[in-house]
Amino acid sequence: MANHPTGAKVPKLPKGARIALIVAGAVAALYLVGVVVFSNVFMPNTRILGRNVSLRTAADVQSGLTDRTDAYTLHVTGENLDLTIKSSEVGLTFDAAAYVRDAISETHPWLWPAEVFLSHDLTHARGSSYDRDKVTTLVNSAVDAANAKGTDAVDATIAYDSASTSFVVTEEKAGTKIDGQKAVATVEGALDTLERSVSLPADDYVQAKVTKDAPELAKAAEEANSFLTAKLSLNLDGKDAGTIDASKIIDWVTLDGNLKATLNEDAIKEWGSGELSRSLDTVGTERSYTRPDGKVVTVVGGTYGWNVDSGSLADLIVAGVKEGKTATIDIPTHQTAQALPDASGRDWGNSYVDVDLAEQHARFYDANGSLAWEADIVSGDASKNYQTPTGVYFIDDYFNKSNPESTLIGKKDPETGKPEYETPVSYWMPFVGNSIGLHDASWRGSFGGSIYQSNGSHGCVNLPPDKAAELCSLIDRGAVVAVHG
Repeated sequence: MANHPTGAKVPKLPKGARIALIVAGAVAALYLVGVVVFSNVFMPNTRILGRNVSLRTAADVQSGLTDRTDAYTLHVTGENLDLTIKSSEVGLTFDAAAYVRDAISETHPWLWPAEVFLSHDLTHARGSSYDRDKVTTLVNSAVDAANAKGTDAVDATIAYDSASTSFVVTEEKAGTKIDGQKAVATVEGALDTLERSVSLPADDYVQAKVTKDAPELAKAAEEANSFLTAKLSLNLDGKDAGTIDASKIIDWVTLDGNLKATLNEDAIKEWGSGELSRSLDTVGTERSYTRPDGKVVTVVGGTYGWNVDSGSLADLIVAGVKEGKTATIDIPTHQTAQALPDASGRDWGNSYVDVDLAEQHARFYDANGSLAWEADIVSGDASKNYQTPTGVYFIDDYFNKSNPESTLIGKKDPETGKPEYETPVSYWMPFVGNSIGLHDASWRGSFGGSIYQSNGSHGCVNLPPDKAAELCSLIDRGAVVAVHG
């Protein structure tokens, strides 16, 4: 260290350095003064909730806000919603000092040299307090009432576009139902800043969960379009029963929970048991035919005829469509008939048993359509409501040609607990389960005429014993039995 002689002068700073220090000190002082000033005065170009408070002191602004909650109300509007909240309903109070303190801090006084040149639109300052539970209750009640009239948002999905003959992604659609939680947040924000009115923004409404930009939808449209390449020809006993192609498949394409294109198997089964069955099923339908003797007969009901197995058919269609096949499907059935129905609905061949209830006469026609057997009958007793059921039936599996004997057992008598009758017969030829059939009636001395009107059977077709034996030798299981009035 250099030593200066006693009484020597200390060297002076260069003039330039002294000026720099003076300027720096002045700037620092000016900066600190600005910090102090703008900690209590709002900067130029400052607005609070739309009010111009430029260069006004905190105390001045505070005095204008004091007791601002007197008669304060907030008007909330939205789709089907019009709510007015009074300060007294939610216990709202306002701390003007805290409000101004928060507001002025948002202008960043420590950065005043830059901030004075900027605009400040203050909307986030807080000064109010209220009972949030009461606000939530009021808003949710109004939202519930509004949503009762609202519409749901519709997710984006895929749909068939006839112009492009393909499936395309369709845009989501906004609804008018309000998200209660978001609405509460919006209202609380308005109360925090003592806004007089607020309209619920678009984001406060329940949004569609799936948007058109979802990548899964583009893939689903591609998958759906692959289904449309299938062409399945339906065949029933050699007859063309229709074609499954794009025009039908588009009705069955749907999206699963993972936004994957799939086929609505329930809809396919419904089509099979509905539209297709109406065109192919004949069980119980109205059928007309001309008997060899020239009589025209119309009959409805019965258990005989075609019956499509729509469940199994749906499985075959789903598999074929998913693979984009071009193929022929033999329609599976629960039950078949001897022939496809003609224009009048007849779906059996030349051989059948004709039971004419009006004539009280039965006939059997052989494979050539020739009359091979006939007999007078006694049918169900009309006076006791035991009418023989009409319709087209068939000799069912309860028929035992090699051992046709059976015992007919009536209903139990509620007083005695015993069957009303137990009658053995030698030739039992059932066509309605094991309860109604043709059989011998050895206890009768006469048949035909009007006997059935007052002394008929319990529903069966009574035959003379010798005629029953003859018929039993001529028929087999599956023989058609047409019963008509």
